[in-house]
Order: sequence, then C-alpha cells, then structure tokens
Amino acid sequence: MITSSDDSNALDDGNDPDALDDGNDPDALDDGDDSNALDDGDDSNALDDGDAPDDPNGGSGSDRSSDASVAERVRSYVRENDAGMVLDLLFALGWVGLVSLLFEFVFIGAPTWVFYMFMLAGIPAYFGFLVSLSIARSQ
Repeated sequence: MITSSDDSNALDDGNDPDALDDGNDPDALDDGDDSNALDDGDDSNALDDGDAPDDPNGGSGSDRSSDASVAERVRSYVRENDAGMVLDLLFALGWVGLVSLLFEFVFIGAPTWVFYMFMLAGIPAYFGFLVSLSIARSQ
C-alpha cells in the first residue's frame, strides 16, 4: 500500500506548473507571429464591388438594398438577353436529347467515353450553329 503523498504516480491535484493549460493564460497560444492571421488588412480581393449605395450613417448600405440591386441587375440582364438565353437553352436540350437518344437506340454497345465525347462535341456544334444562324440572318 502506498501512503506517501509525494508519489509520482498519484493523481494531479491541479497545482502542478507543468500540467496542461486550462485556457486561462492569454499568451499560451500566441507566439506574436500573425503571418497566418485571417485578416491581413489588404481588402484588394474583397467581395464588395463598390456598387452598393453609400449609407449616410457611415455603413455600406443595407442588405435589402443590395439584394434589390442584384435582383434588378438580373432582371435587366434577362430582359436584354431573353431571346439568346432561350436559344441557348433550346440548343442544349436538343443536343443532349439527340445524343441520349443516339446512345440509347443506335450506339448501344459504345463505350461511355464516346458518349462523353459526343456531349463535348456539342460545344463546337453550338458555336457552328450560331455562326450559321448569323450568316442566314444577314442574307
């Protein structure tokens, strides 16, 4: 039986200066080097594009006004480009549908990479379609 209070295997009573830190030491994890800190003070890559209206109280505007301006910009973009966006969507749906039907019924035993190549071929096919459409409209 161990009766000595100076036993090195005894449980820690909390007075050991080499014991683990309880989190109350403000300098425990701070080595003074802030090179990996999150805020480096350089806002050149900040998300704010500077278009938000200025708040007369010193803020950068409310979130609602910026949401409204984003929504208005999206609406105006869609208004200006609605015919082109519909044409893009129709071509994409038509191309994917055509390639899917070809590989379901015609090229049944073809490898998967050929299917993906046909899908990628839709990119130059799209631009070829737009060029031929612009030539047809100019004549």
